[in-house]
Amino acid sequence: MDLYCLGKQQVILIPTPGQTEQEYLGRYVKENKIAVVQTQDNLNVEKYRTAPNLYRI
Repeated sequence: MDLYCLGKQQVILIPTPGQTEQEYLGRYVKENKIAVVQTQDNLNVEKYRTAPNLYRI
């Protein structure tokens, strides 16, 4: 999540399982369409690789 805070564009956020603050922020970011958020179990980089400007950053 540090890359997002530094203003990097087109990041995929992956909250660490068991880290409740990261999980909460991941849900918030995803629901507000701020960035792409995926879990470690369902990581699919290719799905978003060719979708520029999918979310506002």
